[in-house]
Amino acid sequence: MSAAYVAQAEAALDTADMVVGPAEDGGYVLIGLKRAEPALFRDIDWGTDQVLEQTLRAASQAQCSIATLATLWDVDRPEDWQRFLALDACKQEVSKS
Repeated sequence: MSAAYVAQAEAALDTADMVVGPAEDGGYVLIGLKRAEPALFRDIDWGTDQVLEQTLRAASQAQCSIATLATLWDVDRPEDWQRFLALDACKQEVSKS
């Protein structure tokens, strides 16, 4: 996630009640709200590929307008960490050349 991505999320809150950055695995990498909405985090099957869908459904029921950012990947499983390490190693190789 870049600073530009976070800035885009912040800007989205100018016109939406909620902004979400979806994750490839069915969750999200970022969520932002204009006001506290505890109901959005109740009855969510955390750690599953249903997290984003369930959260968006709860937001709709709470009558929140939603802005959606580009989908990213996150690091929350061992295989994600390996992906990060491989990406980091690749960046280091590029910077050496």
